[in-house]
Amino acid sequence: MASSTVLLRNSLQKGKYVPLKIPQQCKHSAAASVSTQLDKIRERLESGPNFQDFVQHPDYNKDDWSAYEGKLRREKGENDRLRLPPWLKTKIPMGKNFTRIKEQLRELKLATVCEEAKCPNIGECWGGGEHGTQTATIMLMGDTCTRGCRFCSVKTARAPPPLDPAEPMNTATAIASWGLDYIVLTSVDRDDLPDGGSKHIAATIKEIKKQNSRIFVECLAPDFRGDLACIETVAMSGLDVYAHNIETVEALTPFVRDRRARYRQSLECLASVKRFNPNLMTKSSIMLGLGETDEQVEQTLKDLRSVGVDCLTLGQYMQPTKRHLKVIEYVTPEKFKHWEERGNELGFLYTASGPLVRSSYKAGEFFITSILRNRAAAEEAAKTAKENIGTGNDCRQYCTMPSARRMILGHVMSGLCTKMNRTKQLPADLMETPLNRCLNTFDITLLGIGHMVGAGIYVLTGTVAREMAGPAIVLSFILAGLVSLLAALCYAEFGTRVPKAGSAYVYTYVSIGEFWAFVIGWNIILEHMLGAASVARAWSGYVDSMLGNIVANITMEITGEMHEQLLAKYPDFLAFFVCLSYAVALAAGVKATAMINSILTTVNVAVMGLVVVLGFWYASPDNWSLPEQGFMPYGFGGVLAGAATCFYAFVGFDSIATSGEEAKNPSVSIPLATILSLCVVTVGYVLVSAALTLMIPYNDINPAAALPDAFGMRGITWAKYAISTGAICGMTTTLLGSLFALPRCLYAMASDGLLFSCFGKVNTKTQVPLLNLALSGLCSALLALLFDLEKLVEFMSIGTLLAYTIVSASVIVLRYRPISVEETVHLAPDTPGTDEEDGGPALPGTGSAAPGATGGGIDSSSQSSTIDPSSPTSEMIEIALAGRLRPQFRWLEPVLGRCEPGVACSGAVLMFCVLSVAVCFQLENSWDELYNGTWWALGLYGFLLFCLVACVVVISAHHQNTRGLQFKVPFVPYIPALSIFCNIELMVHLSFLTWLRFFIWLSIGMLVYFLYGIHNSKEGELGTSYSMLMSTSEAIRGWGSTSTALGGGTKVTVTKIIKGRISRKTAGDRQAIVDDDDDEDS
Repeated sequence: MASSTVLLRNSLQKGKYVPLKIPQQCKHSAAASVSTQLDKIRERLESGPNFQDFVQHPDYNKDDWSAYEGKLRREKGENDRLRLPPWLKTKIPMGKNFTRIKEQLRELKLATVCEEAKCPNIGECWGGGEHGTQTATIMLMGDTCTRGCRFCSVKTARAPPPLDPAEPMNTATAIASWGLDYIVLTSVDRDDLPDGGSKHIAATIKEIKKQNSRIFVECLAPDFRGDLACIETVAMSGLDVYAHNIETVEALTPFVRDRRARYRQSLECLASVKRFNPNLMTKSSIMLGLGETDEQVEQTLKDLRSVGVDCLTLGQYMQPTKRHLKVIEYVTPEKFKHWEERGNELGFLYTASGPLVRSSYKAGEFFITSILRNRAAAEEAAKTAKENIGTGNDCRQYCTMPSARRMILGHVMSGLCTKMNRTKQLPADLMETPLNRCLNTFDITLLGIGHMVGAGIYVLTGTVAREMAGPAIVLSFILAGLVSLLAALCYAEFGTRVPKAGSAYVYTYVSIGEFWAFVIGWNIILEHMLGAASVARAWSGYVDSMLGNIVANITMEITGEMHEQLLAKYPDFLAFFVCLSYAVALAAGVKATAMINSILTTVNVAVMGLVVVLGFWYASPDNWSLPEQGFMPYGFGGVLAGAATCFYAFVGFDSIATSGEEAKNPSVSIPLATILSLCVVTVGYVLVSAALTLMIPYNDINPAAALPDAFGMRGITWAKYAISTGAICGMTTTLLGSLFALPRCLYAMASDGLLFSCFGKVNTKTQVPLLNLALSGLCSALLALLFDLEKLVEFMSIGTLLAYTIVSASVIVLRYRPISVEETVHLAPDTPGTDEEDGGPALPGTGSAAPGATGGGIDSSSQSSTIDPSSPTSEMIEIALAGRLRPQFRWLEPVLGRCEPGVACSGAVLMFCVLSVAVCFQLENSWDELYNGTWWALGLYGFLLFCLVACVVVISAHHQNTRGLQFKVPFVPYIPALSIFCNIELMVHLSFLTWLRFFIWLSIGMLVYFLYGIHNSKEGELGTSYSMLMSTSEAIRGWGSTSTALGGGTKVTVTKIIKGRISRKTAGDRQAIVDDDDDEDS
């Protein structure tokens, strides 16, 4: 009957009518008999499977396989498809369980990969058996994918239908009623969703476990474009097996998979699963028959094993339709047997290898067997422990704390460290923002100049010259400018990497981790508040100076003097209202603000020119050589202390980086504006400070209004008022710059969930974070009202120096970090394109390139349709070598060879920072001993310098990764390392009271972070399960033990990595087009 059914269905499929042969019966019952038999046939056809989904050939005897003489490999230049060998022909699945599962799938409108991918093993998995495990594979998030892989028949679209919110519940309900032992969940790729659908998958897993905790769940997950937060969401959702298919060998990946799916990215996904959940079993699958060599398959198996993959499946690639990749080779069962044996030799816990094996083929068999064995071992261990207790062999030495309590405590501590060190995963489209991208390079350059010039000339010049450095303020500005330039180069590189608001905060979040990012962001908030308040106070002082101090006198008559040591003599209401009024002006929008800033900055630069010309005209060289004081009255220590304070004058380029989400072309504008503005301002500072100290003695300078009073003392009253007018314009731009940067830093931190969400809201009309702006203006106004200028200036540099140090360190860390991790800095998202030509894309060596093919990693400008795997591009070499030792430093292999790529460099950067603190502290506290040649000082200083140089050597011994950078810091790691050392040296010279205030402010920030930020971080919206943790094998062993997911670290031979040349195209991906006609065997 089965064969009759096959013939009938084949005929129906071809559009033919084949009359049924009905036995001759009595005429009066002939019609009824025919009707009965037809009804039975129709019923059976309806309850059975779709035959077109399976190979339609009788089952050959396995003894005939070895005698098969058909062609198994398609040679280069051949276009005809190969005949199907006998071992790829299978029986049609039938059975009660099979039919029941299929009916319920139709009722609940669920899709399965078993059917969508036309799996030939559907009967074995769905049906189970006496010794089998009933298994099914459910495909979540619909049947439409955003990627177009060249081997897959799933539909593709740029914008698939939205997710069904009821799908997790429907899936769990269906599975619970099937009586399955093991379920495999997979999904299409949904790059259109912010989280790639990871939360949807995790919700489904949790719902399945909720309805039937005994069922084992395997999840065949996508790569989520390398987003580690999404991977962690699924890995910690309570599943039992995490699967992700590598699909093919590295050299063929660009031609077989969608361009967004990368071989190394898949390996990193599998490795990260083990980092997030070391006890979770991982699994992967490889298709054979696409033209790969045995050496490539061997290397792929080793790569999978090196990242801790536990289970492996290998199967034959089958061409779904005529427009998909053609089969290059039908691999024999003997070869599959070889790979199964090889997988077991390499240490895979389970290797399923065969022509009809698919990624979820009989998925539950080995896992359930393994679980049963573990349970038996656990019961035996418990029985032995009980006997030991009964015989007096107490095991309390191994159980000093109850197991559950130890597990929970350790899990909490481990989770806390993970949260503090998690890095920001940037969106696929870095240019997308709710802010208004309207600033060009000229606007941003003037924004930086305006922010720096007002502060440096009209606030710090008088204070530093009189109280810290004297005429040597010129050297202080030069030193501060050079060190700022080192940091500015690092900011410029990050501006091309991460064009986002938040400046040093977001740079640290991307490269180092959340905790340090919060520390930097929290201190940037304080820095900009103090900056706005100090400039408002100076603005008020200048106006009051022009009016003969009438404002100060009237205020003190009304309020009296404030005698608190930490406060100013009198409340400055003028400064208070100035801050509030400028905050209101900024609410008009960034374009209007930029226009006002450009006009005022132009006036300010003109005033600088006037100051320099008049200052040198009335200069007296004797003012640089006063009796008993000279050029450096406070010594070289005063120069360094002055340089540390002068750093505030250069904080303007930080506001340039803050405008990353409002620049039209941030990758070009931010680095160019940073370098231009810093060079212009440094030259201006040096000339103006020289003119000031040459005009009058440094000890006669008025810190509140240095330049106007200096010209007034020389009798140039008209210049006094002109300069005061220009000074007001300059300080206005500085105040605008501080109030511009501060709300954007709050916005960036709130958008990441580290500060309250209300700070992340942007006004839809002005595209400005209005609440942040109002709070920033109010807080800055209160500081300006109550605190004196000198006390504000004293506290301004520490946060800036710390931010510069972290950004410089981050540049080194990212330069030597492997590409698989750094790709959190995304390029613009790809979307599947269309391919109008018939035929699949070419593979290396096949010579079957489709004419006019426009994507799929094949360079249309090439004269040949094939790619030579032996000719790697320089870009591919750089990607492969990033973070690995250079050939000339192979002698360090015994020490650094076991480290993961990039780890040794990160450790060396951390050690360099610690040693720099020690060296600078040594210079500060034992300079006299060192100068006099004391042996212990020389020995200690020499040892510390040797360790510093060793750290730099270790870093420079590795290959860098500079792929995709439009601006790069030159001479890495030397310039960033020098920037780190100089910043730390300047921080050491800050006063103890400044550090005390810093730690008080930081303590407040720690309360905010640990009570709110760490729990509401957008990077931490992940699922965790204590019940899953308690049910692992680690719980049985007790919590003193440690399990290692990856043994010895991953070592990848460079020559294996660059085996294939990947030629990229700027056009979109090649979309897999599904033909309505199924393939037929010839």
